[in-house]
Amino acid sequence: MIKSIQILAFALAPSLICFTVLADQTQVDNQCPIQVIPGKSFGPIKIGGQIADILQSKMKIEGDEKIQDSEFVVTPVFHIRADKGVINEVWVEDLRKAPDCLVYRGKKIPKTLAVQEIQKFFHSCQKPDHRYGGNLVPCENAQLTIGYGMGNFMQVRVSDGTWLATEAVNSAIGSSGK
Repeated sequence: MIKSIQILAFALAPSLICFTVLADQTQVDNQCPIQVIPGKSFGPIKIGGQIADILQSKMKIEGDEKIQDSEFVVTPVFHIRADKGVINEVWVEDLRKAPDCLVYRGKKIPKTLAVQEIQKFFHSCQKPDHRYGGNLVPCENAQLTIGYGMGNFMQVRVSDGTWLATEAVNSAIGSSGK
């Protein structure tokens, strides 16, 4: 019995090594399912994590811009914002173009829902916060936000819940000042 287990393990070893490498690469680039956890994480990116860790990881970086104390990093899947080096917001720019495996509370997020339907899909959404170029709908105590508007986009954002009041974001995306 022990010999058959050892032979099986030896026979599977190349597959296990290959799986480990692929799992690591998928986690970096496009882990499916991509869990959306309000206030906590969006896929492999953790709210409260260090932006330096993202920049030093295997994740492909398409853009990196600093505005005052905020830093905005763009990957093929995610947009990431950090203040003073701490990640406090992660989002997909357009749900319809995101990987087809975003999951919220155990349910796959449909990519084709209209704005009103997507607001019902998420929990405890409030009235839209109107901004130049679009609207932001805070849900889950502003730890999950839906962005939509001009340019025909549908963002899904996870944050620490404080980002709507951040001055750097207001100056970067423009606030209507209600």
